[in-house]
Amino acid sequence: MIRIYLLIFLITSSLGFGLTFKDGKQVEDEKLLNEEKKNFNDKIKNPIAGFQIENDVININFPPHSPSIVRDKYWYGWFWAAQDFNQDGYLDYLYTGTMNPNNINHTGQTTGGACGGDRCDGEMPGPTLFLGSKDGKYILNSELFIDKREVPGQSLSRQNLIADFNGDKILDLFIADHAVGTHKGIRDSYFLSQNDGTWLESSNTHLSNPNYTIFDHGGAVGDIDNDGDIDIVLTELKNQLSCWINNGKGKMKLRVCGDVNAFGIELGDIDGDGYLDIVHAGHEGEGSTDTGIVLNDGDGFFKKRIKLPMIANWTTVPEVALWDLDMDGDLDIVLSRSGYLYVGTAVQILENKSNGKFNSQVFKLLEAPSTYKPKHEGNEWNAYIQNFLFGDFDNDNDQDILLVTHRDKHKHLGASILSNIGNMEFMHIPYGEKGNPINLIDDRNFIRKNSSSINKILNDVYPLNKLEVSKFKPMFEPVYFGSLGIDLTGAKLLSFEEDYFIYEGLFNYKDTNFSITLCAQYWDEHKFIGNRVGFNFTSGFGDIRKLKKYGTNYCGDMPGFAGHWGPEREMIKTETDLFPFLIEIENNWPEIFKNFSILNDSQIEIIENWN
Repeated sequence: MIRIYLLIFLITSSLGFGLTFKDGKQVEDEKLLNEEKKNFNDKIKNPIAGFQIENDVININFPPHSPSIVRDKYWYGWFWAAQDFNQDGYLDYLYTGTMNPNNINHTGQTTGGACGGDRCDGEMPGPTLFLGSKDGKYILNSELFIDKREVPGQSLSRQNLIADFNGDKILDLFIADHAVGTHKGIRDSYFLSQNDGTWLESSNTHLSNPNYTIFDHGGAVGDIDNDGDIDIVLTELKNQLSCWINNGKGKMKLRVCGDVNAFGIELGDIDGDGYLDIVHAGHEGEGSTDTGIVLNDGDGFFKKRIKLPMIANWTTVPEVALWDLDMDGDLDIVLSRSGYLYVGTAVQILENKSNGKFNSQVFKLLEAPSTYKPKHEGNEWNAYIQNFLFGDFDNDNDQDILLVTHRDKHKHLGASILSNIGNMEFMHIPYGEKGNPINLIDDRNFIRKNSSSINKILNDVYPLNKLEVSKFKPMFEPVYFGSLGIDLTGAKLLSFEEDYFIYEGLFNYKDTNFSITLCAQYWDEHKFIGNRVGFNFTSGFGDIRKLKKYGTNYCGDMPGFAGHWGPEREMIKTETDLFPFLIEIENNWPEIFKNFSILNDSQIEIIENWN
C-alpha cells in the first residue's frame, strides 16, 4: 500500500500535482491536464492512514505563512493544509489558527496563561478556505464551511485532521482544538462534506459526545479497527488516548484506546503486521510518556510498547511524521524537536531497521546561545517545525523532507528542505539556495472574490498625474495590501511629532496612482503603535468625498481619521468593504516602516524608541 502511494506521489509531483501550471507556464495540453486531475483525485480513494493524505499532497509550491487578506483573522498559530477539497483538479489551501481574545492578560510561561489563566473570551473564527483556479489564483471561499452551533468557531486549532470520514469520496475536516487560555481544552469541530458542495459542522449529529472537552494537542486519523473506514485518535493530558470509531458513514463513537500521554502522534504500520500503530512524543521528562511506539492489537487498542531514542536538551517534541524515506517498504519516523519552552529547532530522523530497531540522526537547525534563559514559550527562539511534507523535490529519485514552520521569523527554516542525498544521508538547504526548488506563491495570488463595492470605491479614486506622483518618495520596496489588491509604492511626509506623524501614501491600482492619508501614533502608556486612515484629512482616501464621514477620530491633535479599534469601526464594517484595509494598515506597519524613504535619521530613531 505504501509503495503504491509513493509511486502515485512521484508521478503527480512531476506533473505539477494537478495544477494547470508546469515550470511557471500554463499547460495547454488538455489530455495531460485530465491525466493530472485523475491522478490527483485518485489519491484519496483508498488511504488507510492520514499521513498518506496529509503528507502526500504536495508540490514544489509553498503558500504564504498568513495571506494578507485574512491576516487579521487569527492571533497566531497559522496551520495550513494543501488539498483538492472541491475535486476540480486544482490545489486548494485551508488555514486555521488561534482566536483573537478580548481579554489578553499574559501570565505564566505557556499559552495556558494567555488570558490570566482563564478561558480566553471573544469571537472564535472558523477555517479559511482558498480554492485554486486555472489561472493560478486562490480565491477566498470560507463561507463553504458552515458552523451553526450556538457558539461557532475554534479557539486554538492545533491539528487539521483531513480524510474522507463519511465515505462520499470528498475530503472532510476534523479540527483538534485544545483552546487558548487554559490547558483544560474545548470541544472540537467536525466538518462533513454535503451534496451542495459545502462542509457542515456535524458534531451534534455525528459524534456520540459532541461536547467532549480535552486538551488534544496531538491527533491522527486512520483505519485503526480494520473495517474499511477512517477513525480518529486524539491525545489527552490524563495519560489517555481517545478514539472516535467510525461506523462507515462518518458517525463516530468515543472510546478510550490507550494509556499514552503525548503531544504529537501519527498512525502507521510500523511493525509490518497490517495494523496501524501509533508513534508518540511530547515533553520528555515533564510528564509525557517516553517517546516511542504503541502497537495495535488488531482491534484498535494500543498496548505493547517500543521505546525510541530520545535526545538530551532537545526534549520538547510537538510534531511526529511518518514516511518511507529509504523506499525499502517500511515506515521511517521524523520528529520535530526543541528545547525547554520550545527554544531552538531540530529534526530527528529515525530509520526503521525492523524488529523495533531504529538508527537515529539529528539535525540542529536553530540554537540559542548557551546563556539564554527563556521566560515564556512564546520566546524569540521558538521556531519549531509544525509539519513535515515529503517528495522527490529535486528529481533525483530519493525522498526529501519539506519543513513547515509555525512562524516566519527565522527565514532559513520555513520552506527549507532536508535533501536526501542517498543512503539516508540528508543535507539542509534553506529556501532560495541552490538545490532547493521550492517556489513561494506570491501573496497577491490569494484574493477575494470580485467585490463590486470594492471595485466601485477604487474606480472612484482621484487619479494622480505624473507631476503629482513625482512629489512622492518611492518606497524601498512596495508593500502589498491584499484586502484591496493595491500596492503602497511611495509616500510624502505631512507632519511629524514626538508621538505621531501623518503621511500621504501613494498607492497603485490597475496602473492608476492615487493617494491615501495615513497616520502612525504611539501611546506610551499602552506601549502601542496604532495606525489610522485619514478619511477627512487633506486628500483623505483617494479624495472620495462620500468616505469623509468615516473620519470621526483623531491622530494626535488632528481630526478626520479612523482606525480599526475606534467607535467608527462598526459603521465602516457595516457600510463598506474597507475594514480589512484598516486591519492591514495596522498589521503591515513593520513592513511599511522599514521601507520608508521619507524619514531622516533622527525621526527613525524616535520611531525605533517607540518599539
